[in-house]
Amino acid sequence: MRARGKNDDCTSTSLDLTSRSKTILRAFDRLQNEPVLSAKFAKIGTAFKGEKTINVLLLGCDRREGINDGETKRIFKDLGKERGVNLSLFGPNLVFGDDDENLTSRGRSNESESEDDDENENDEEEKTKGKAARINVVERERCLFHERNREKDEIEYDVAFAFNAGVWGYDSWLESFKYALKRYPNAPIIVSAYSMKECELDEDCVREEFGEDEIKFVWEAEENEECAGERTGGEENGRENSGWVCFVSSR
Repeated sequence: MRARGKNDDCTSTSLDLTSRSKTILRAFDRLQNEPVLSAKFAKIGTAFKGEKTINVLLLGCDRREGINDGETKRIFKDLGKERGVNLSLFGPNLVFGDDDENLTSRGRSNESESEDDDENENDEEEKTKGKAARINVVERERCLFHERNREKDEIEYDVAFAFNAGVWGYDSWLESFKYALKRYPNAPIIVSAYSMKECELDEDCVREEFGEDEIKFVWEAEENEECAGERTGGEENGRENSGWVCFVSSR
């Protein structure tokens, strides 16, 4: 449930995953100042101001979001330095530590490293800045989001991200978007892509599925300045999070 990249079949990757944190932070900044939201959805923009801990929903997760809570915190540590964030991870290809013990990602050595060691490292780093560590992984479920376990107490998400989604290639994305838009009408959905071509295709799919009475585009397909540096995948061997589009429920 994600556009395939050239590294998707590798058990070890040196991908630069920092663009995820940078993209989320840029979105936070933009959402609180976006004219579309301030005019008709002022409540949404207000949610990203101040020191409020933000509930972030990550859709279509796989190994690139980390194989355990400790690795996920490492991947998103730059985000936690700026804002308090609760992360909820969902995806049919979500990997857990016992699935692939040899997986490594940028920021993690080939040697075994415990979550406690990582948390101690993060604590020391944050103490030097007079802050507490502010990334919490609160949900991690291997499933399509619209097929989630709904018996659990649901978190009210402030925003949802689908990194390098490939909406144009997977119908299941639209079902998850439909559920998210209905259940969390105040949460903007941000979809990124490996290239502008794929981002525009994603936008076309969303427009075909949802009418103007159902969604409002906060911004249409455009280049994302916080994309990754190297070319890694997609139909055009593009950069992770190269393009992005954002929409929200019209309700």
